[in-house]
Amino acid sequence: MNSNLKLLSNLFLLFFAFFTSQATQAQTNISAEASLQNRSMALGQSNSYTITLRNTSNVPNMDPPKVPGLVFGSSSSTRSSTSIVNGVASRETSVSWTFQAERPGTYTIPARTLQIQGHNISVNAMQIVVSEMPTEMRNRFFLRWDLPDGPYYVGQAIPAKLQLYLRSGINARLGSHPDGSSDQFIRTEFAGDPRQNQVRVDGQIYTVVEWDSVITPIRSGTGDLPVNLVLVYETGQMQRDFFGSRPIQEQIRLVTESQSWEVRDIPRTDRPASFSGAVGQFDVEARLSERNVLVGDPITVTLEVSGVGNFERIRAPEFKSSDGWRIYPPRSQMREEEVPYRGVKTFEYILTPTSEQVDQVPSIAFSWFEAETAAWREIIMDPEPITVRREPSASPGALAGTDSNEFGEMDPNSRLYPLATSLGRSDSLQSVWHRPAFWALNGAFTVGFAFALIAMVRRERAARNPYLQVRSEAARKAKDLATAAIKAANTNNAMEFYTLARQSLRHFLAYLDPQTHNADSLTWDELEAILLKFEFDDSTLKNMQRLFERKDAVQFAGWKPETDELTSDRQQFEGLLNVIVTRKEYQ
Repeated sequence: MNSNLKLLSNLFLLFFAFFTSQATQAQTNISAEASLQNRSMALGQSNSYTITLRNTSNVPNMDPPKVPGLVFGSSSSTRSSTSIVNGVASRETSVSWTFQAERPGTYTIPARTLQIQGHNISVNAMQIVVSEMPTEMRNRFFLRWDLPDGPYYVGQAIPAKLQLYLRSGINARLGSHPDGSSDQFIRTEFAGDPRQNQVRVDGQIYTVVEWDSVITPIRSGTGDLPVNLVLVYETGQMQRDFFGSRPIQEQIRLVTESQSWEVRDIPRTDRPASFSGAVGQFDVEARLSERNVLVGDPITVTLEVSGVGNFERIRAPEFKSSDGWRIYPPRSQMREEEVPYRGVKTFEYILTPTSEQVDQVPSIAFSWFEAETAAWREIIMDPEPITVRREPSASPGALAGTDSNEFGEMDPNSRLYPLATSLGRSDSLQSVWHRPAFWALNGAFTVGFAFALIAMVRRERAARNPYLQVRSEAARKAKDLATAAIKAANTNNAMEFYTLARQSLRHFLAYLDPQTHNADSLTWDELEAILLKFEFDDSTLKNMQRLFERKDAVQFAGWKPETDELTSDRQQFEGLLNVIVTRKEYQ
């Protein structure tokens, strides 16, 4: 009996050692291999990229590959299996992503290295060839831009229509909203619900679905703005299942037809000195709030720019002269009309005359580049006549005292005065100058009067010097923007953080410099001039420029910061704020 038990025990230990050694060997033979469902594909077709892990049960977190020109799904599918061959167990786990191509060409999905159980596991690269969409498929549906004729200019607001063509008789639906970006162009969101109409193309009837947008070139050169969408369509074939027959549906990713758009820089020849970034077709109107004022009284000059163009690029025009005037930064307001590139932008300036010798409001000019005719336009508002006078002073003697003899002579040595009481007897009272209650009452009255006088002086100063109120409002807005930016960073909203942080820094710096106009539209060159004027160090300048560039990278280049990067940028932003508000000019 004991010998049988001993034999079974030895056999168990033998099998245990065998399987343990096999498992250990399997762990040391961890491998990974990449594969494609198809090595070649046509534009619009879907494909699958898979990484297969062997001899491990640990699957690391993996992001989809990033290949310009290929669009990978953000989510992956995972499949696992285990097999035993000759007593050796092996495990495979496959992680797959679907993808489609934006353009024909040869693409390489790069190799990568995975960290699994302390080992560096290499994944091989894969190459795929993408051909043009078959003619028959392209005749069913296609996507293209409809733009006015070029060439175009940097900063021009180009009205555009994205058009989806579906051949008559094809049942289809949108599988995604249109999307796409470029490092040469920016576009507005596709406005409203798309329109539908029917047209004839090469003898075929098509249903056309249109979205409105506005495209703005941000640098010169030749290029286009690819936009793609997913279309789910019925192939015309049927399949049977338990529930009966139903049409077979397939999915295709359509990309706008490749187009070559020429973008030119705005010419410098004959450029007016008043040019502030406007590109389009505009009209300008100016008006005054007052024409008869006292020295120091505020006058509001309202400038309205209306028309068609990229209003976001229009900065506030500057007066040609400021002699005899104190001019404060203007407020701007935009009112859009039917479309984003048509509307009215209003600038309100506050001016106060500093001398009665002033007899006119200085002239102001506004210029723009008209892209359609490639010509410069300028409107100069002539000086407006006004009347400025000084406030008359009070006449001497208006507050003269009353003759003391009117009430008879009073004994200067007397301190006691007879007083007839209601009881019909006369009492002797001490002079009010020696009574504590009199001084307490007058002291309280004096303090109250002093506070009232200070408040009145402050109101008067604000009325006569609106810049104080403007400056106070700028500081409040800068702090509100900073608070909102930090809140956005704490919630990992990168786009909102960088946008609010940039606006906050603009307002903080505009607060420092009384000559700054319209903080919302300050360019980096203008901000850099302020930083140099107040002798900020190179480190502050570089850190601020880096934050500004981050915002453009998120908006235009599709960059998405990691959480630790966003946290670091938030801390850097808080450091910049501390550098600014501790300046003596800010106190």
